[in-house]
Amino acid sequence: MMWLLLFICVAHTELLMSQAKGENWLILKGENNPCEGHVEAYHNRTWGYVGDKGWNRTTEEVVCRSIHCGTPVSTEDTQRDMSRQVWLNELACKGTESQLWDCQYPGWGISYYRKDTVKKISCSNQIKISLDGFRCEGAVQYSIDGKTPSGYFCSEDWGKKEADILCESLECGKSREIHLHKWRVWKGFQNSKKMMIKCDPDIIKDINNLWQCATQQSTACQYPASVICTNHKRLQLKGNASNVCSGRLEEENDGKWSPMIKPEVAKPDIWCQQMHCGINISYSTGSSNGKWSPMIKPNNATPDIWCQQMHCGNNISYRTGSSSTQLTCTDNVNVVLMDNGKPSKCYGAVYIKVNETRLPVCATTWDSKEAEVVCRELQCGKVVSIERKPAKQGIMDSVECLGNESSLWHCRAKRDNYPLQCRHSAYVVCAASISVRLMDGPGKCAGRVEIQHEGRWKRVNKNKWTDTSSDVACKQMNCGKQRKSSNEIFSKGSGDFLTKAVTCQPNASSGFPH
Repeated sequence: MMWLLLFICVAHTELLMSQAKGENWLILKGENNPCEGHVEAYHNRTWGYVGDKGWNRTTEEVVCRSIHCGTPVSTEDTQRDMSRQVWLNELACKGTESQLWDCQYPGWGISYYRKDTVKKISCSNQIKISLDGFRCEGAVQYSIDGKTPSGYFCSEDWGKKEADILCESLECGKSREIHLHKWRVWKGFQNSKKMMIKCDPDIIKDINNLWQCATQQSTACQYPASVICTNHKRLQLKGNASNVCSGRLEEENDGKWSPMIKPEVAKPDIWCQQMHCGINISYSTGSSNGKWSPMIKPNNATPDIWCQQMHCGNNISYRTGSSSTQLTCTDNVNVVLMDNGKPSKCYGAVYIKVNETRLPVCATTWDSKEAEVVCRELQCGKVVSIERKPAKQGIMDSVECLGNESSLWHCRAKRDNYPLQCRHSAYVVCAASISVRLMDGPGKCAGRVEIQHEGRWKRVNKNKWTDTSSDVACKQMNCGKQRKSSNEIFSKGSGDFLTKAVTCQPNASSGFPH
């Protein structure tokens, strides 16, 4: 008898541990809605049916509540596969149980079930899962009634497998990237309901709706689950130096820019929104050249969304032609460099001007790749140096560029909630702002060396000057090469000295202070 009691105790402990580990699972299966279908239980690494002997309204209430589907609405019989396991039967539920296996029953797979039908039930919730942002990119939100957003999934336990299930269910391909809170702020998240999800690794292959992985409501999760699916394309507009929210529409594919050819649905409004450019004003097609390539003849235009995607307000004009898509959004956006509150040429603090508002770019992730985009965009040559200057707020932060964008505005960045708070702003010196001259000599090709740096002419300490520097300076001024035997001494002048070191490669066309 003692051994029998010990065996029963051990078996009971193993059962409780199994439930604690989440190895038992319950879903409704056979319909598109996760809150409708026949009841299946996962136990001992196998899915099986739930029999209906002793089945009543109380049983249905436990089922619907345990899978976060509300209350029972209807029940009917449905055929089952007679070769498959029936795990649970003869259930006697009180209605207060949190899980179906908390009800009284003979045991897993013990009750013999002869019927060829099981119960199919419909619960009150009409779950719909979508993305807050764009169709294939954004934070994962759910709706209880299938119409109005109810809350968000939490990012805890959110991984690629879960994201793949979602992207596939939305017909958006697979997941390309998850955890987007570095770049995005979802204003509705904090005050919304939040649902934890946890898809057990053993069952995730059998899940077709993320709601089947929902575990419990939470007030503690910090970020929403988020994803970029493979069918979501980054967009940019190119060809208008005075307004980056107007020009030829181009898309990015796997880090390279390639044509958007004949989209099935033209959405100029959505394109504008995706580019943070407002909404569409005009949309047309024409011809195109270059690495970025055209979006050809979209059928249903949404220029407003295109402008918004590029952070350019709303669309103003939108037209199509035979080989490229021309789009103009409502916002007028351009990158400007500033020095002491005034626009400067090819050097200065990096600002973005959106319509009549001008704010700096935060420098949290400011690096040479982002600076290269700015210098090229402004036709200022290569990057000479980058810095971080003190700041309190900005229009973009956590900027991350591939390096081949048409504008800094089209790089990835956090900007949904500007002005953003930040400690430093981006600063750049481009090559086109550097000039050299010779002063107090007999002509333009002899004299004291001065270099224009950050808008000011400065003398150069001879200890930081080399023969190579002289050759480059003479070449830049169309003065040939330096005369090796020159012993002339020129006036020292009275201006400030350049504090940066001057480094030149022998074949360089200009000197670059660093």
